[in-house]
Amino acid sequence: MRVALITDDSYPYVKGGRGDWCHRLLHGLDRHTFHLVALGPDERRREPAYTLPPNALLHPLDDRRPAPTGRLAQRHRRRAATAAAVLLCRGLLTDGEQGTAMFAESLRLLADLAEAGGVPLRGVPLADVLLDAWLAARCEPALPRLSVRDARCAADHLDSALRPLAVRAPTADLCHAIATGPPLLVALAARWRAGTPFLLTEDRPRVAAEGSTAVKAVLLRFHRALRRLGYTEAALVATASRFHQLWELRDGADPAKVVVVPGGEEPVRFAPRRAYDHLYQDVAA
Repeated sequence: MRVALITDDSYPYVKGGRGDWCHRLLHGLDRHTFHLVALGPDERRREPAYTLPPNALLHPLDDRRPAPTGRLAQRHRRRAATAAAVLLCRGLLTDGEQGTAMFAESLRLLADLAEAGGVPLRGVPLADVLLDAWLAARCEPALPRLSVRDARCAADHLDSALRPLAVRAPTADLCHAIATGPPLLVALAARWRAGTPFLLTEDRPRVAAEGSTAVKAVLLRFHRALRRLGYTEAALVATASRFHQLWELRDGADPAKVVVVPGGEEPVRFAPRRAYDHLYQDVAA
């Protein structure tokens, strides 16, 4: 089976933690071929910290394709990206199914734009769009005040967070995103573009939200909306413990999709690799 393993800024460049977990997974599932999509700010200039097993290879990233040229094409792209940004911001600030639908549609539109080349939200007045949506929002509890400076800061974070939508995953039987955030965005884009099913592994790390109270509120809402979309789109969600599973169910995950697979440090006593072998079969079926 061909598996696109999508990692964040860890494997194969940083030892320990998730890196060790990924390395054990690749060695344990040696009958599968893994294509590593290693995301990070400078992955093209680093040397791997791990020696990859024979069944794994690094997939070159192609997220730096030029945007379409020509005044008319750029104008059309800017209008489409602005419309997607409006849906994004309103989706973040609208609770319930309506907000979820708007958020999902915005990411689909941005993934389409990213596939054509360039940064998805380039040229979009995202801070202004966010301010407009913030002022119109009716949330419980009430949102904190968002200043122009806060909006610009939050817009920069959102623009950076959504850039993985431009990464094309390799052709595979399934994608395995090892976390929400950038790996999940790549898996979502692959599902929408090529219909590739994906497995999401989540241990619910604490979201590092920086900035003012309002900026933190924007980023926390973004990550929550992204997690919920991931639970909906994933074929299966693998989590490390019953504690994490309860949080996922609280965020709307389908109980039939969530599988608890303990990490397991000693493969003689714990066999998470065999569990993932079965999960891969289920996802690709």
